[in-house]
Amino acid sequence: MASKRGEGDRKHYRIGKILNLLDSGPVRINDLALEFDVTTRSIERDFERIELYGYEVETPCKGVKQFAPGVSLKKSKLTADQHSALIMLHEMSKNLGASVNKSFSSLFKHLTESEPWESNILPLMPRLIKTETIPYIKEIEEAIDYGRKLKMTYCSRGKTEADIRVVCPLKILIADGFAYILTVPGDGKGRAATYRIDRIKSLEVLPDGFTAPADVEKIIRKARNIWGVMPEKHRRIQVRLKVERWAVDYFRQQEIVGGQKTRDEKDGSLTFEAKVCEHREIIPHILRWIPNVTILEPPELKAEVRSLVERYLKK
Repeated sequence: MASKRGEGDRKHYRIGKILNLLDSGPVRINDLALEFDVTTRSIERDFERIELYGYEVETPCKGVKQFAPGVSLKKSKLTADQHSALIMLHEMSKNLGASVNKSFSSLFKHLTESEPWESNILPLMPRLIKTETIPYIKEIEEAIDYGRKLKMTYCSRGKTEADIRVVCPLKILIADGFAYILTVPGDGKGRAATYRIDRIKSLEVLPDGFTAPADVEKIIRKARNIWGVMPEKHRRIQVRLKVERWAVDYFRQQEIVGGQKTRDEKDGSLTFEAKVCEHREIIPHILRWIPNVTILEPPELKAEVRSLVERYLKK
């Protein structure tokens, strides 16, 4: 059975145990799933994280995993890129609650033999102030791990009454200071949707199971904020911007939309191009750098930004 430690850090605790088992030799995914009382897909995701931490893992035969030759807990050497990725993950863990962050800090020290703050690369990013007050995290994680549907009472922004919805949870997303659930409809029809967890009024994990879509990764691949969480087929709005002066370096160095393209112009400006799902995916970046960004297309985006600015000036 899985450890009874705090629910928030059970995944990281499980990964630590798997690392120690790997250090002793090959392991079977089915055996690990039985030992920790989780699905085989959960164990496969654990191995994805282990490789992200810098440990190369091989599959000598179907359902079996082992360290690559020369890899061990004592001998593993992280590359600079792997170390940077681990630093970023450590920062993100601060958004998942005190117990998860404490567990990840311990794992970080175990893998790198250093403290996160000792790194030469330290990302500065927003974090949730009171992660311990985020409701239903335990139930949502359980539903994701075991492939169970959720029945929730949800109050959308601007509404006074809540709706009852049945959804299939895929991921918990942290964006712009809020925690969201990425879901697909419980009836299997319709497109993926996100729900702010703090707007859930009640939640129940149902016994009904579901199979997660095979292309979950594709839904979030190009998303850099919550408005971009959509499959590629919904990324239809072609945006083209002229970027000048202080904003040039920001738009050149930051990937603010997955798949974006930039081109340096002779006058020192930058042309920015990307396909977005919604105007809201790009508008915060435009507003941040006014007056150094000119919207070239689409005209609907230009009109919406103009309206936002005019409404603000009227105040």
